[in-house]
Amino acid sequence: MSLSPGNAYNSENNLQPALKSLELAKVHFQNGELIKAELLCQEILLLAPSHAETLNLLGIISNQQGDNVRAITFLSLAIENDPSIPDFYNNLGNVLLFEGKLDEAINYYQEALKINPDFYIAQNNRGFALQKQGNHEMAMQHFQAAIKLNPDYFHAYNNIGMSLHQQNKLEDAISYYQKVINLKTDFVEAYYNIGLALTKQKKLEQAINYFQEAVHYNPEFFKAYYSIALIYFKQHKLTEAIEYFKETIHRNPQLFLAHYHLGLSYLQQNNTGEANACFQETARLSPQFADAFNFLGICQLQTHDYSQAITSFQTAIEIKPDFADAYCNWGNTLSKIARIDEALEQYRQALRVNPHHSVAHSNILLSLHFYIAVDPATIFEEHKRWFQLHAASNKMITAYENNFSQTRPLRIGYVSPNFSLHSVGFFIAPVIARHDRKRITVVCYSDIKHPDAVTKQFETYADIWRDINGKPDEEVIELIKTDRIDILVDLAGHTDGNRLSLFARKPAPLQITYLGYPNTTGLPAIDYRITDTYADPQGLTDKYYSENLFRLPSTFLCYQPHNNCPEVGELPFFKNGFLTFGSFSILAKINSTVIRLWSTILNTIPNSRLILKTQGLLFDETLQKYQALFAENGIASERITFKEYLPYEQHMNIYNSIDISLDTFPYNGTATTCESLWMGVPVITLEGNTHVSRVGVSLLSNIGLSSFIAQSQEEYTAIAINLANTPDILYNIRKNLREMMRQSRIMDTQHFTQDLETAYTEMWMHYCSNAAD
Repeated sequence: MSLSPGNAYNSENNLQPALKSLELAKVHFQNGELIKAELLCQEILLLAPSHAETLNLLGIISNQQGDNVRAITFLSLAIENDPSIPDFYNNLGNVLLFEGKLDEAINYYQEALKINPDFYIAQNNRGFALQKQGNHEMAMQHFQAAIKLNPDYFHAYNNIGMSLHQQNKLEDAISYYQKVINLKTDFVEAYYNIGLALTKQKKLEQAINYFQEAVHYNPEFFKAYYSIALIYFKQHKLTEAIEYFKETIHRNPQLFLAHYHLGLSYLQQNNTGEANACFQETARLSPQFADAFNFLGICQLQTHDYSQAITSFQTAIEIKPDFADAYCNWGNTLSKIARIDEALEQYRQALRVNPHHSVAHSNILLSLHFYIAVDPATIFEEHKRWFQLHAASNKMITAYENNFSQTRPLRIGYVSPNFSLHSVGFFIAPVIARHDRKRITVVCYSDIKHPDAVTKQFETYADIWRDINGKPDEEVIELIKTDRIDILVDLAGHTDGNRLSLFARKPAPLQITYLGYPNTTGLPAIDYRITDTYADPQGLTDKYYSENLFRLPSTFLCYQPHNNCPEVGELPFFKNGFLTFGSFSILAKINSTVIRLWSTILNTIPNSRLILKTQGLLFDETLQKYQALFAENGIASERITFKEYLPYEQHMNIYNSIDISLDTFPYNGTATTCESLWMGVPVITLEGNTHVSRVGVSLLSNIGLSSFIAQSQEEYTAIAINLANTPDILYNIRKNLREMMRQSRIMDTQHFTQDLETAYTEMWMHYCSNAAD
């Protein structure tokens, strides 16, 4: 909406010099020299304080300078001194429109039309104000009236297109935008508007072409660059998106949403440093934009800057008290530094402000496993509650078009966010690679955010690879139907990135949960959970699962170490002269009871040391807390070495500094136990009565080290002390343990995969038999 300076008019002869100055002021105005124009106008008003056209121009200049209060004053004075000029009413209407005072603006446009019924610009502007009010029917009448008065007035055609666009009449809108282009080829807003309409129609390539045309006619038209960037961002074409967000920012550095989306693009590329800078700038430009602080906190969490992350999440919540994601992320940060009670409170607060926040509820479920005092029945009830709150309303699919032959190869779909350098990957990769293609067709549904070199290996293992990251459940369900999946396997449970909402719909006839999570999903739509008799002895845990337990003959785990593992080193005791214990478990698993037990062992073995490698120790308060907990049990800080995150090969090499690994309870290690055993370091575990507390039992039993499984806390300490006092036995174990691992069922990929395929076949045959009945 532009303001009209109007045309100079003659009055008294003694005003002729002033009028010449007014013409010069208009020239300065048209050239963008607002201060020069304003000074000339002020000089004119010294000669003629009530000169209406000068007052009008001062009103326009004030509007251009962003001072609409002053603009309204000058334009009102212009009308007061000469009420016969329609442009003055139109200009005042435009300023009021900018201020959102739509009713007043409409009245002034009407006054302009009373003076000049053929004033097509005022007709158009009145229509625009009505359009802003959502009164499209009346707005269209005024646009049509403007066109009738001036058939070449392209602004009215564009505004008709916008009204149609806002009513979702996209094809009609596009036809009017095209009329604008026919009248004025270089009118960039028309190309831009067509691009927006095509984007809404999901005709994205065509939309990009029109946005590019807008840029062609006006290379500084930042809105077109931004719209192209958003399309690429939503298509996960992040390199292209980043390029166009940068182009947008180059032209409009103040557009905070461009910085924000650039940050999201970098974050999806796992470029945390650049993302952090973008969110910092977003927060500077828009200090009340809570999402900027939330994602800034996520960046800080990923770089282990826990204190700053907590501050960022708190700031996001101060701005937006019902921000469930920020509460959830705050909880995740607290969990990383083992403040589980506080983490649970933040997850619960996320549920209070948003009872449908399934991620926060899943985090509650996972957190409950860290507590010794929480019984399995309580945890099971909470899993069932998760289903009722977040998935019970999802309508389950009951009809399938699969071939129910019991003799053909089965089509198995694996769903995971962790087909990467992740602990789950070490256990599922050898299985997928080894599947007998005469018995199994493998389809991988990858929901991974940050693919890596291991992801590329997984792609080669799969017969069909589907990237489902960012795809809605309905779209993935159609893919599963198209792929004719017989058995869909969940590899995440309630961990980060899960797709349990997808499994709740039951897109495949049979569904299984396996790996990734140490408990039930709570979903009736999942038929089986794969385990073994060590982790889930018959009758001990069955009642705490919504799934049927299918126990493999020996182990439910098949481990494949990374290629970059170092060789097993010499026993550290012989080099150091003292015994070194170790644990690489996450900090939340190391509770006060575990610390008390470990301290008993350290106090009994003179000069012994403990290495703890875990995330969260960069937070000074956490480090001091754990040093204090050990000190309370008589262990000086110099006897404990705390290590944070390290690259994989360096991480594995630390095992060469450890003589004996100590398992945590009630939440055992899994990947860390396998790593320790592979590096020749025996593990002592305490047997519990739930799956999460019996993984160590399964691993040690399958490798032939059941003598290191304790039935009580007293036996746990006794085993550790006896082993520490027999370095010759430790030496022999270290020398032979890698080969024991290699020869065990845990690393017998061929037989393990055959056992799993037999399990799939048995489940399928049982399903087909029931379906036939």
